Amino acid sequence: MKNILLVFLMISTIATISIARSYNEAKYKTVQIGDELKMVCNNLNDIATVQWFKDGVAITGETSDKLIFRNANLSHEGTYWAVVDGVCGITRTNDMVVQVEVPFQPGVETAVAGGDFLFQSEPNPASDRFRIKFNLSKTTHARLTLNDARGKEIVVIYDNIAGSGFHNFEINAIEKKLSNGVYFFTLITPDYQETKSLLIMK
Repeated sequence: MKNILLVFLMISTIATISIARSYNEAKYKTVQIGDELKMVCNNLNDIATVQWFKDGVAITGETSDKLIFRNANLSHEGTYWAVVDGVCGITRTNDMVVQVEVPFQPGVETAVAGGDFLFQSEPNPASDRFRIKFNLSKTTHARLTLNDARGKEIVVIYDNIAGSGFHNFEINAIEKKLSNGVYFFTLITPDYQETKSLLIMK
């Protein structure tokens, strides 16, 4: 019998779990608040149907092989599974227990409460790729820039209307030709402005 694979992806972190008809063993995964949470049922045939569940309740409209939350928040904590109806009968995946982690940063409780907040870049120091994340309390214009140590603007990461919630950006230091040194990234909205530092060490 072909197993169903439940694949959990969080940005660059991938954990693959083989699942048969026995689903007694739960799997656990932690995702950081604001990151993408993605679960996938693989090895499905074309006629298989899927229904995703959270904490014992069917998730309305979630009937594809993928369950995606673009910006994880505390409401996404819980136990997930999928019921698959295919040529081999009805199969339930094992449980995926999701915990949403809030990073320890001064003022991060503002973002958790839904307020405007600019997170520290990750990783820091960075060698090639790094991520910058911010949260907005409402839809507004947001400008996110990267400046060098002298204050010169060298990269405009985002400059547009942004919806409420978390926003993630990945920057490739090599593509942007960022040399070793200290940089500053700044988020500006009509109601909020914050600057934080980043160290590039290749």
